[in-house]
Amino acid sequence: MPWLSAFRQRLRIAHWRAEAARVADASPAEARRLLTDARDLSRAAASAAAAARQRLIQADPPPKGADRRWRPGPFARRVLDVPLVAIPRKCTLDAEVEIFHDCRVSSLILSQPPATGATGGATFGLTLESFGFDGSYLSLAVSLPPEAREGLGPRHILTLELDSESEVPQDLWVTLNLEHGPNLDKATERLAASGHQTRGAADFDLSRIGGQGGIFMLVETHNRQAKAGTDDRDLALDNSSSRKRR
Repeated sequence: MPWLSAFRQRLRIAHWRAEAARVADASPAEARRLLTDARDLSRAAASAAAAARQRLIQADPPPKGADRRWRPGPFARRVLDVPLVAIPRKCTLDAEVEIFHDCRVSSLILSQPPATGATGGATFGLTLESFGFDGSYLSLAVSLPPEAREGLGPRHILTLELDSESEVPQDLWVTLNLEHGPNLDKATERLAASGHQTRGAADFDLSRIGGQGGIFMLVETHNRQAKAGTDDRDLALDNSSSRKRR
């Protein structure tokens, strides 16, 4: 019953406000216990909020002409409590998203700030700061989970919408990889930078790509000169959506 749930919620809020009010007089042991309990509660609440956001995303009408939408986990829920410093060449954020680079010395700092309205509804973005990028590429790899690719076939067009900003203008390449058995089909689309922003959509016609197995995407930028420099990137990958060909 909604009224009972609301009443219980008011009791929980009142309890934690009372705990906060009395902590100044608590013993160190009591303060440690309260801190542990509050952290556990915060993690549980964050998990529930992420699940609720994902459900609302699924409940929203898909983009015009599409029959579904999906947003990668790091753009819908918190996966980083603190920034990651000197990220390794393979950095796994969750089961769906990984970052790859080939820097000899990693000076990359990865954080997950709340997203701005420009990111088309994503809850979080990813910010990558580089102080002397000496590699040749940087990739964001996204694997579509079974629920996102269920029912996809040659009648579908898969669209990836992307919104990014960088201190140095960067063209981006979006590659769709489609697995079927031991074979791998791929297609690549280029998103050209407009000043310091790269915004747009890459469409992939699945009728021209064989197989109906695992699907993953790479969003990649290349440093052709591979020279050092300060390069701040804010990648905010929005929805992947699919629509049927007419």
